[in-house]
Amino acid sequence: MVNLRKTGRLFSSLGLVSVVGLASAGVLPLKADEVDSAPTAEVDAPANAPTDSVEPGLEGFQTYVLPRAFSLQIPEGWVASGSASDRYAVITNYAPRDRVGAPQAGDIKTEVRFVSQPPETFVDQSIGEIVANQYEVSYFRATVVDDLPALRLWMTDLPLEYPNQVVTYVGYASYGTAVITSHYVDATPETDALIQQIHNTFTLVFQ
Repeated sequence: MVNLRKTGRLFSSLGLVSVVGLASAGVLPLKADEVDSAPTAEVDAPANAPTDSVEPGLEGFQTYVLPRAFSLQIPEGWVASGSASDRYAVITNYAPRDRVGAPQAGDIKTEVRFVSQPPETFVDQSIGEIVANQYEVSYFRATVVDDLPALRLWMTDLPLEYPNQVVTYVGYASYGTAVITSHYVDATPETDALIQQIHNTFTLVFQ
């Protein structure tokens, strides 16, 4: 059984969220992985801005870069577009212009954004919305992304266009919060592993 007090203290120390509150709200099951805490850090933001770009990455992957915002590795052939001024990007494994109607089996849509709110504020608000909408969080765990503490949630059977979501929150202390949300149709181990691999490559960039 999960030690919710310990897990709650872990997330609280990361400046993310109180898991005890989630469990008491009936949103989270009593199940989670626990990891060693990682230090939070203040991040200063320099200037400069090249154009949106995609570079060679890991084998079978390429690095998508949104200037002065973030980068992450995505499978070759996937479609990515974003706005540097909004610090927001959408990545799909299909060409959006070719998709008409409801998502098809195998479709994956990932939204990536960076907000100026600190994690203790933004994540708490996001969790409040999940509770208010009565969405089911089937699993959660603390992890590390970009060498910083992160919280990952799995939601299933959603009454939305895509029935499944994996959401990763990465805390950058007072500088802000990154949130990576993958929407998908088929909940398979292969899809889950691929989504986590993409989320884990998120990195904040300043040029």
